[in-house]
Amino acid sequence: MRFTVVIGLAVLVGSAASPLAGQRVAAAPVPPASCTEPFAQARTPSPGSGGDDLRGAAASGPGDEWAVGRRSTSEGYQNLILHNGGHGWSEIPPPDPVSTFSVLTSVSASGPADAWAAGSYETGNPDKPFAPETLHWDGSSWTLVPFPELPNELDSDVGPGIVDISPTDAWLVGAQFATAPARSIIAHWNGTAWSLVTHPGVPALSAVAADGPHDVWAVGTGAGPSFPAVIEHYDGSKWTVSATLPGISLSAVTSIGPAAAWAVGTSSDGNATATVKWNGSAWNVVPSPNLGSEDSLSGVSGVAGGGVWAVGNWVDFSTGLGYSQPMAMHWDGKAWTAASAIGVGPSVGFTGTFQGVVAVSSFRVLAVGYAPGQAASLVAKLCASYVRDAGFDPPSAEVTGPGASAYWAVPASATSSHRLADGTGFGLFDSGVKAPGSSYAFAFPASGTYVVTDRSDGAQQKVAVPILTVPASNPRPALWLASGPPPAGAVYEIEDIPPGGTKFVHFRSTTSTTQKLHSGLPAGTYKFRSRIRNPTSGLATGWSPTITITLTG
Repeated sequence: MRFTVVIGLAVLVGSAASPLAGQRVAAAPVPPASCTEPFAQARTPSPGSGGDDLRGAAASGPGDEWAVGRRSTSEGYQNLILHNGGHGWSEIPPPDPVSTFSVLTSVSASGPADAWAAGSYETGNPDKPFAPETLHWDGSSWTLVPFPELPNELDSDVGPGIVDISPTDAWLVGAQFATAPARSIIAHWNGTAWSLVTHPGVPALSAVAADGPHDVWAVGTGAGPSFPAVIEHYDGSKWTVSATLPGISLSAVTSIGPAAAWAVGTSSDGNATATVKWNGSAWNVVPSPNLGSEDSLSGVSGVAGGGVWAVGNWVDFSTGLGYSQPMAMHWDGKAWTAASAIGVGPSVGFTGTFQGVVAVSSFRVLAVGYAPGQAASLVAKLCASYVRDAGFDPPSAEVTGPGASAYWAVPASATSSHRLADGTGFGLFDSGVKAPGSSYAFAFPASGTYVVTDRSDGAQQKVAVPILTVPASNPRPALWLASGPPPAGAVYEIEDIPPGGTKFVHFRSTTSTTQKLHSGLPAGTYKFRSRIRNPTSGLATGWSPTITITLTG
């Protein structure tokens, strides 16, 4: 049995940029009609033959954005660097060490003419197969910069991470294989050369971030048998251990100010997200949501006043398939909201993962990783709705599927505060009062069309949540209706237009999050839509966008 799925999906693209020297430019894109929330995929070059992926992202401003990782070749992998100068993404061919394998794992920029990228490469030396590599951008080209030889082989599974504070101040962290437990490395750039520095020497460090030259954070892993998360801090004169946190593993860190920093990762068993917050005096574990049975975070970034974004992936084995999906989480100052970023594909199979994120501003957020297809590298941009004094912009929006979030931003230019609430009557959300310059996110739980009401001025917006499909091995697909159970007393109501039909008729009502299309269903082309409805009160959301499925065989 074969099936075909047709569903609306907007792709974010931009106009082609004037290339920098040696820059490969993406094909000229077409301006989009809309942007499907919460994230939409950008058009980027595809230099590899398959298996490309991006590991890190950075920006010194909206017109200077970077993404780094690896591109596939016939012999292995080599460095991949993409740049957006404000008019679209292009590849800048980076220098590669003499190696069949090199990969960039992190990037950081202090300005348009000062950026660093770090990674690892295969040396050809059997005693030290892998070593760190550092690349510097001077505003016109990338160059390989010598790095001190390590006593031991670099642990290429751990970082390295890099942060660029200024042209004379940058830090790199990582780990090397050694018999002694203290095998992590920290190196400093003084404007002339890299040098290894003394520090407490925990087993492994994987990421580093800084608010300034006297406020630098590094995260990693402590000694066994429990391997707790460890956080180190540099105060301008020396490195010290700031926290040891059992039960979690940390893979990314961001610093927003002296009293605001975040680190993210996963639980020690690898099944749940983990987030910790620095409040100026101590690190504390903060509860974070999970979308599936195996969730993890690999990137975090934030800006003052604009909230914090963490990205990673989630896997749900409830369908028996266990496909990886990209995930983003937003911190609004009080709690995390998780958003399945399924907009990178029109149906629920393997849609990829996010591995890095950069919050360029309160309303511009980029996530990078990999997705299915020959051109596997993935850059996705946050799609925001604006809550203006004159109403919602746009007046209608669409998220990518059940569990995905809409993201609303109140521009700093607004003259009054705004309060968003569920206008369907189910009482699903209430943002509270949001001042100019703030934002809010909500993950819509099920397919349907929702009314969002601004209680401050009565303005309304409609948000559509489509049904998605889950590939199945029977081989009939299933309809993915929701990310969780319906509100008390409500059901998920499904209608369809069967083959040869001309109008929607009742198909099924259920409280299950998925609906299998059983083998007894005749072959042909079907149209489906769904909504939340309370049979007793009659309260209901609007119908979801129509999805078309053709079953043959």
